[in-house]
Amino acid sequence: MKNVNTILFDLDGTLLSIDMKDFENYFVNSLLKAFEGFKDTKFVKTILEKPIKNTIKNDGSQTNKNVFLDSFKDILSKDEYIEVSSRFNNFYKNEYHSMEKAVKTEDTIPKSIDILKEKGYELVIATNPLFPFEAVKARVEWANLDIDDFKFVTSIETSSFAKPNINYYKEILDEIKKDPDECFMVGNDVLEDLVIRELGIKTFLINNHILNRHNLDYISDFEGDYNDYLKFVKSLPDIK
Repeated sequence: MKNVNTILFDLDGTLLSIDMKDFENYFVNSLLKAFEGFKDTKFVKTILEKPIKNTIKNDGSQTNKNVFLDSFKDILSKDEYIEVSSRFNNFYKNEYHSMEKAVKTEDTIPKSIDILKEKGYELVIATNPLFPFEAVKARVEWANLDIDDFKFVTSIETSSFAKPNINYYKEILDEIKKDPDECFMVGNDVLEDLVIRELGIKTFLINNHILNRHNLDYISDFEGDYNDYLKFVKSLPDIK
């Protein structure tokens, strides 16, 4: 920990106190509402699932945004593609914001960010880059945080890989020009966040909204709830 000067954070279930099952249910239902009248529900689910799967499998040859959009072109006519693009834009301006109702108030997170800033740490949001920047920014605001406090924020526009691909994290390190021993990861997903340990980066697993979809055995350097995490942040050295 002696060389650490940068803290990477997952967003959903970490900085943003939200149960992921609730979030996913809100997201799918809100999206279906936004696509109401566009063919049948089964078809809508199909055209949403394929682009997301393709984005997660992105090999780094292009941005996640390009992979996502190209996936639609394979299954939609030109007119349908234009309508889908329009509906997505409207969704992120309207229905998407209804998901804020699923967020739980968690004062320890804004406090921890203030402490880390005061101590001189650089902050990065390392959220799975499947959403546009504006959608990520909205969720950061739901957590009562200021996105300008973060040196770098991953999004569908900036990344060419997705979690749990270790290249996703390598890409972040290249972007922020940091070595692994300078970084520390805070997350809640056993697979997607703790995989960063393969690079030698230490982790804190916040277990209020822990995700372990595959019941994996895991190791985290630190683990605890939001209060434990705040105590940990307070114990970190001042590096200014």
